[in-house]
Amino acid sequence: MGTSTTAHNKAIDYAITCMPLGPSSSITHTTISHTAPSNNSKGVKALLYFVVRNNQVFINFAYTQLIHNGSNWGDDNTVLMIDGQQTRLDANGQEVLYGTAQLVEPLGWIK
Repeated sequence: MGTSTTAHNKAIDYAITCMPLGPSSSITHTTISHTAPSNNSKGVKALLYFVVRNNQVFINFAYTQLIHNGSNWGDDNTVLMIDGQQTRLDANGQEVLYGTAQLVEPLGWIK
């Protein structure tokens, strides 16, 4: 997460607890257990998923910026699925970026 040198703050997988289907879905996951960063750096959580567009497969990442306020990350345990990028207030009232990014190159074709 970020540029922290805290050993526990490396990439950690969290279990998805609910994955509804449909547009503008909100996926939930288990609580983030990362400790406070060693240098006030921000973090990010990301969910990789595949999409098909014009018979081509792409990798998408739904992401949310994380900011630690000294006691927690202000995370609400959700990953919002949106087009593009927006800002919102986290559970601590801090403005964070969230959105979806897509790799430019497709993985291949689907029939």
